Amino acid sequence: MAFDTAHRNGDKRAGKAWASTASATIALLFLTLIALMALRYSATAADDTASSVPGSTEQARYMAGKKRCEFFVLQKILSARQPVALDHWDIDGKRVFRVAFNMSGKGEQTERLCVYDLETRSALLPALGDQEQWLPGPPGAANG
Repeated sequence: MAFDTAHRNGDKRAGKAWASTASATIALLFLTLIALMALRYSATAADDTASSVPGSTEQARYMAGKKRCEFFVLQKILSARQPVALDHWDIDGKRVFRVAFNMSGKGEQTERLCVYDLETRSALLPALGDQEQWLPGPPGAANG
């Protein structure tokens, strides 16, 4: 309204000030959009690294599975805090991570297995009664 009144009275500075404010707002929205896109990309970059980079290394596949399992524990176990993949092994073409985490409100640490499929890049938490099939066998035993 102030712009309309000033414009009708011949004050061209009000129009320039309005245009400057609009430009700053548009620039801020654009930068926010870019920041959100960067966050979205960084959240999926670990998974994409393992399969989209030609000649990807074992380290990249390990990191993709580790990050996926740690994040998956946070998603599926709502009271989980600070998940950390402690070790891993391969069984039946899947990478199994032992993930430790703190339960919110308790000082104790809990562990769960997370099974990461290297081909589909999906993760699952086996039910407590089904975890035995994903444990490593004795040395020299063929697990997969």
